[in-house]
Amino acid sequence: VLDAPHRVGGVDYATAVRGDAWDMSQASDVAAVANASWRVDGGQMIGRSTGPVCFDPGVTLPLAAPIDTTRWHRLSFAVTYDGPFSLAEGVGGGMVARLLWHRQGLATWQVSEDIVVYPGRNDISIDLATAPATAVNDPDVPGAVGWSGLVDAVRFDPDEDSGCDAQGRTFVIDEVRIAEDPVAYANATDIVFHDTNWATGTTAAIYADTDATGYDGTLIASALPVVAGTNSYRWAPGTPPTGARWIYIELTRGGVTTRTYATAPITFSSQPSPAYGVMPRGSLDSLVVDGTGLRATGWALDPERAGAIDVHLYLDGVGRAVSAGIDRPDIAAAFPGLGSAHGFDTSWTNVADGDHTVCAYAINVGVGSNVGLGCRTVTVRRSPFGFLDTVDLRLENLRIGGWAIDPDATLPTSIHVYVDGVGHVLTADGSRPDVGAVFPSAGANHGFAETIRLAPGTHSLCVYAINQGLGTNTAYGCRSIVVGASPVGWLDVAGTSLGTLHVRGWAIDPESTAPLDVHLYVDGVGRALTAADTRADVDAYFGYGAAHGFDTTQQLSGGTHSVCLYAINVGAGANLSFGCRTVDVPADPLGILESVARVGSTIQVRGWVIDADTTGAIDTHVYVNGVGQRVVASTPRSDLAAIWPAYGPNHGISVDVTAPIGPASVCVYAIDVGPGATRLLGCRTA
Repeated sequence: VLDAPHRVGGVDYATAVRGDAWDMSQASDVAAVANASWRVDGGQMIGRSTGPVCFDPGVTLPLAAPIDTTRWHRLSFAVTYDGPFSLAEGVGGGMVARLLWHRQGLATWQVSEDIVVYPGRNDISIDLATAPATAVNDPDVPGAVGWSGLVDAVRFDPDEDSGCDAQGRTFVIDEVRIAEDPVAYANATDIVFHDTNWATGTTAAIYADTDATGYDGTLIASALPVVAGTNSYRWAPGTPPTGARWIYIELTRGGVTTRTYATAPITFSSQPSPAYGVMPRGSLDSLVVDGTGLRATGWALDPERAGAIDVHLYLDGVGRAVSAGIDRPDIAAAFPGLGSAHGFDTSWTNVADGDHTVCAYAINVGVGSNVGLGCRTVTVRRSPFGFLDTVDLRLENLRIGGWAIDPDATLPTSIHVYVDGVGHVLTADGSRPDVGAVFPSAGANHGFAETIRLAPGTHSLCVYAINQGLGTNTAYGCRSIVVGASPVGWLDVAGTSLGTLHVRGWAIDPESTAPLDVHLYVDGVGRALTAADTRADVDAYFGYGAAHGFDTTQQLSGGTHSVCLYAINVGAGANLSFGCRTVDVPADPLGILESVARVGSTIQVRGWVIDADTTGAIDTHVYVNGVGQRVVASTPRSDLAAIWPAYGPNHGISVDVTAPIGPASVCVYAIDVGPGATRLLGCRTA
């Protein structure tokens, strides 16, 4: 196997022109992603189809300049998939990838032929330069021109699986390259190969051919001993031949010879291979806010020149040329023999507030091409900046709060609040440790807060941070605030327990801090309450005082009842309905037969019973072997009074019944009062 030269090519576009390979080591290796969620993790881009178009995830690659297709045409990438293999048009199918590109001057995008991919890792190499040029295109897509001209956009679509989200296919993309043909230098070109079935005694011969057929090329080297693993032969072609050459290798062992061509041709350079390569190198070291503008520093060199080279810098797309000729001893130490005049330092004045991006390019000298040194983005701030954290309306109290910092101010920032055009002036000097933690150089005292009382109706609210020095006032925006006039409140509890209705809640009218009337209706019969109980929680939130709670009980007979509750409005507005609900009160007696115990000829019966329709003691019937007697459940039971205080304690069952020796059947019934029915409390054998 010939490992080099190889169809993945030589230098790739992203490394040479952009200054940063598409190795998926950082998020900036991706320009945009469509119809998929994604992240960069562990030096790979990991994506999953999410839609809205479920069969068309697409990854757009960032370009630094249009791609010259005559030079850059060898596409290679690694892509890994989960899930099964299928070409079906449906969920779990569509294992077809495509490359899309846009040629300058054309309206339509170019679409490649299908690239069939499989679960697991796929290492794919494709020469986009075909004969004819359109052979690389999908024949069903009109307007094909092949990989030609200048390409200003490239997108990789990893699959056409129609699954989305939980059904969507996960894909992993790594090491994307669009490279030039491998290059041979006059003094040193390495030919690398390995024997996949190596054994002792194998020898190699290397040839250069004008095409990739016939094995009839010119001998470069012969009788090379082959070792296990990687073998390398350094070829010094001297004066380069005309045109490209296809390298092939011939392995011989025991009278058997095998041959194979390289997967790509080699082109030739008359230049020697420089000690540091032929491509420019450098770095955009820093981009900082400096006074009224920006300052960029860095370095650049070309291995083919000992002196300064040009660097082109673009501020938000607008370019300037500078010479990288400032003394940089550190660069001289790293690249001996190329001198030290390789630094650059340039500034822009009066740059507007906002985010700004500077990109730098080292301009090539001799062999090679321009190289991107990277891009940096900074935010210029001279005007105040901050955030309106709180706009909270609680009845008629509008609470606003936030923070503001003016980068070039010596005094705290003034905040102007306008309600219906009427101004309120605040000072952003309150403690905000959270802001100080994010902007430590500014300190923590930049908060503001205010409560403004508003009348019922619709109001306009606008907030501004007032600039000092350079810059302009900053608007936090305007919004409409609607203040209601009707009561507000909440019904915390509405329930029943043994003939008792319990309601609890709170109510406030925005136009008054006084306790509010509340009307309770049970089966259409009204009762007036006053919401005057202490509710510290309500006061803490609304600031209208604590006397706005209500908590009441009402006795109900057994059966179904309708309960409605209203807060009565004061002034403008309307009554607040807490709603109506139906409650059921048990009509049958409630009780427990706690114990039946024999002591000689006496059977002791104990328990309790209450009927929701009366607070008095009710009758029970105790039957021993079918013979009954009336027992009034009137024994005091303080435990019952603690649970149902409205019914008092006198509801216990305590009776001793004489019965002959031998097993006796004991049954106890609670006799209903009013609606409902008599209830069996239980039967026991004693």
